[in-house]
This record gives sequence, structure tokens and C-alpha cells, in this order.
Amino acid sequence: SDVCSSDLITQKEITVTVNALPEFTIEGKTEICNKEEVNLSVKTNDNTLYSYEWTNNSGTNISDSESISEKPNSSTIYRVNVKNNTTTCSQTKTLNITVNPLPILRIEQENAACVGNTVNLIASGADFSYKWLKESKDESGDNQNTISIPITAQSAEDTIVYVVGENQKGCIDTISYSLTKLEKPVITISGINDRCVGDGEKTIVLSGATKYTWTSEGNYVGNTFTEKLTSDKTYTVKVESGECMADTTFKVKVNNLPNVYITAENGLSKTDTTICLNDEINLVATATNCEYKWNTLETTNMIPAKATSLIAQKYNVIATDKTTKCSNKAEYVVNVNPLPNVQIQVDELAYCKDTKVELNANEIYNSYLWSADGNTKGSNKTIKYTLDKTTKFRLDVVDNNKCKNFDTIEIVAKDYPIFAVNAPAVCYDKYPTLSVDKNNSTADYYIWPDGTNNNSSWTASTSLKEEISYKVTASKNGCTVEKNVKVPLFNLPKISFE
Repeated sequence: SDVCSSDLITQKEITVTVNALPEFTIEGKTEICNKEEVNLSVKTNDNTLYSYEWTNNSGTNISDSESISEKPNSSTIYRVNVKNNTTTCSQTKTLNITVNPLPILRIEQENAACVGNTVNLIASGADFSYKWLKESKDESGDNQNTISIPITAQSAEDTIVYVVGENQKGCIDTISYSLTKLEKPVITISGINDRCVGDGEKTIVLSGATKYTWTSEGNYVGNTFTEKLTSDKTYTVKVESGECMADTTFKVKVNNLPNVYITAENGLSKTDTTICLNDEINLVATATNCEYKWNTLETTNMIPAKATSLIAQKYNVIATDKTTKCSNKAEYVVNVNPLPNVQIQVDELAYCKDTKVELNANEIYNSYLWSADGNTKGSNKTIKYTLDKTTKFRLDVVDNNKCKNFDTIEIVAKDYPIFAVNAPAVCYDKYPTLSVDKNNSTADYYIWPDGTNNNSSWTASTSLKEEISYKVTASKNGCTVEKNVKVPLFNLPKISFE
């Protein structure tokens, strides 16, 4: 029988290849100590080309290499995904890394490190073993948590001792301890030691010990006493600090105050001087073997005093003897004269070029010095100057107090206008027209022969019967220029009859 082609069935075979997952192991330590580095690597059994992806607890990709090196702060699970680059088959494995804490070590000192003592140090915090080191040398056997160190006069000022402690997990840490040698107590005296003439009661505080026993006569309690002296006095006290003891003797001396005074470089007065406003003068403090402190905070013997206002300025300096530390004070007054109120007087601030300008000082002064653009132009109260360009004038004056001041003024030289007028020729008995050549003119406006003004053109009101010149005036910023403009006349044609 007949069948359709679509009724035919075609069969084909398909082969499915199942590739094996990568076979590998993770090699490396699974337990470490804090701050220790763990090295993990992937080991495979063939030479197939693989790619790697390492992640940590949070899923962060930390490496795409075959191995990693990490310093985890706490126990961490590491995952590695290994993919066969040929078959793209991959497998993920994990490794849990346990991070053990380090021993928390402490060192305690039993007694003071006074010269002549033996100091005992006790270590704690490790539950397996201890090892002491001093200057990188072994000072004791293992598993000894104490060490004894003798303190002699030849001992270093600071001795660094180390202890290495190990806990049951095998974690090791090292700490150091600085052992400072203590001499017999050395007493320091704060407050005022030596006294100065005129001092009242002063408090002296001793420090450097924990117990004070006075052997001098007087009512003294502890490390502090208050007393007024009129002459030198010697004190003796026995002091103790821990296991260290010493006797201390000190003397309080009553010293004279330094003799200090101030002078100015422009005179010999030790009380005051006078300068002009804005001027500066040096003040000099004089005393023997002293340091200085001014009310302006300078610490040199000479300071600048500048008159910034008309108010008299008071200066004072405290001179302190470098040896006795006694201080004395000196004062000085700087009076101030005002500057002359000089002004340049002139009628206008702008003139046409080549105008002779008169400039005057507003008052009478001892001296005058005029300059124009930096060039000296006179020494009188008044000057006259022909203005050929915009010029800056300066007037310096000196008054009866020898105070100086100046004033400046700039006078603008205005240019005359440039202009051109078109005057085309006309026929006989016609009305001429003049017009401005705006391409060659700078004037603001023009005055035409009949007195009218505009800036465009003008036509005569009478016809032209002969050649004539018209006067045209151009003006700019008040400066005017006149020109005579001639209008050419065409002759009439001559007619003849034949």
C-alpha cells in the first residue's frame, strides 16, 4: 500500500559520556595558634589542568591559586572548588581550621629594684612551660615561672627581661618587662627653692620619696612646709621610698632682685618717648644676667614698638635672674603723634590732553615733595603740570612733629576726538550736505555750521554759488576739535548754439 513520507520513522543512537568529578585532597594543618600562618594546598592524582576558587566563612573569594596562605584570627572553614578545565566538571570540599589562643602572659615584680637588692619576677598565664631570657640569653631552665635578678651599682639603668610561655595547645607567646634600677632616693624640690628679697611665705614641696623624717628644727609635716625667711637656712630630711632610703640636705638662699630699666633707641629717657603713628621704634631692656618676658610676650631684651593707634602704649618687662630666678619689673610709655592729614587739591580729576593743571596741598607743612608717575616735580605747596597723559601724582609731606604722610591722586588725560567729514561736490546753486565718516571718527557728537548738533549729517540752508568752507566742531568727553570742511563746486556746462 502507499504511505506518506511523514509516516516513516528514523532512529539514531546518542552516546552520553559521564565524566568523573575531580578527585583531590586538601593538604595543610587543621589546627594552628593565633597569629600563625596556615598554608593550604590542593593535591590531585593526575596532570589534568584544573582551576581553583577558594572562599572563607563569609563566602568571600580569597584566591584562585592552587594553594593559599592565611592568618585567620579565629576558627575558620575554608572551601575550595576544583574544576576540570577540559570537562568543566567541578567539586567543592571544605577544611575546618581551628585557631587556638596564645597564652596571656603577665610579669609581676615582688620588690623594689634598689641598688643592693635582689628583685624577684613572677610570670603567669601559661599552663605548660616558661623560659626566661635576658638580653637574648637563657637565664633559667624551662618551666620555671620565677627569676631573681640582683641589682648592683654596675647594673644597667634599664634591664629588659623576656619570658616565653607555652600553653597546653603548644601555642607560644613572649612578653617583655623593663626593670628600672632605683638609686637611693633623690629628692627634687618644687615650688620656690631659693627666695628673693620681699618674698612672703612660700611653700616648698619635696618629691621623690614616700616617707619624710625631718631632722632640722621646725614644725614640718610630711613632704610640705610653708615658711617665711629673712636669711639663708639649711634643712636636713631623711627620706624613704620602698626599700630605698637616703638623707637629703638643701639650703634656701635669699637673693636680691635684678636692677632692670627700659630705654628707647631714639633717646635716653627711662620712662617714655614719642613717635609718629605707624612708626616703629625699638625698646631695649637692660639688666645683668637676666632673661626677659614682655607684656607683648617677646622674650628678647629688645622688642619693636609700633604705633598702631593714637593711644599711648604702655610696655613692661619682667627681668628674671638666670641664676637666682628672682624677678623685677620695669615700665615704659610710648606716646603717639598723629600723621599729617595731607590731601591733594585739584579742580577736576580729568582734563583734555596738554591742559596745564594746578595741584595744591591742603595745609601748610614743613616740607613738600611732589612726584608724577614716580618722577620728582617740585617741593613747593603748589605745582603746575602740563597733562600729556593720564598721570598718578603723589605728595609727601613732613609736619612740625617730623611725622610723615602722603596722598595720591590720578588725573585722567582725555583724548581729543578724531573725526572725518564727507563733503561731496555739488552743482551750482545746489544745497551741499556734509556727513560724518563714522569709520574714521571717534567723537560723541558734532556741532554743524548753523549751531545744530547731532552725530549724523547736516544740509546747508543756502545753495552754493561758489566754493566755500564750513566749520565743523567734534566733541568727546568735553574735549573739542574744529575743522574747516571745503565743499567742491561743479561748474555748469557751457552751451553754445550754431
